[in-house]
Amino acid sequence: MARILKNLFKHLLMINIHKFYVCLYCFKAGIFWRGIKHDISKFHPIEFFESIKFYDGKKSPIVNAKNSKGYSLAWQHHKGHNTHHYEYWVDKLDDGGVAIKMPYKDVIELICDYIGAGRAYLKNNFTYESEYEWWLNKLKNEHPKI
Repeated sequence: MARILKNLFKHLLMINIHKFYVCLYCFKAGIFWRGIKHDISKFHPIEFFESIKFYDGKKSPIVNAKNSKGYSLAWQHHKGHNTHHYEYWVDKLDDGGVAIKMPYKDVIELICDYIGAGRAYLKNNFTYESEYEWWLNKLKNEHPKI
């Protein structure tokens, strides 16, 4: 029980640190309302309770859930309720997937989201260069033909 309470408070803190940085970057980009409402679905029970269970403070609880169970119900909910995730814009998975063009404001929020996550998780070790390297590795691992 003590671990669950500890994870609950640490996860709440991480969400708020992440939201702070995303809001900061969204404000700089001129998308104020998106910064304010960013990731509000993280407080939905489907996302919140799984994230508490898999919280470790080093990486996203969604990654930990996927590594442990092979999937994350929190992620399924999150990407389906937040248009700033490119996965929201993929349809026809039975036919291999069709990408729908994301609206510009969603793309900007996505960039703010990833930079905000880097700032939240890496803390003092964050650099824009490390963020760029993360993007390159993500592209290479998820899209090897690029």
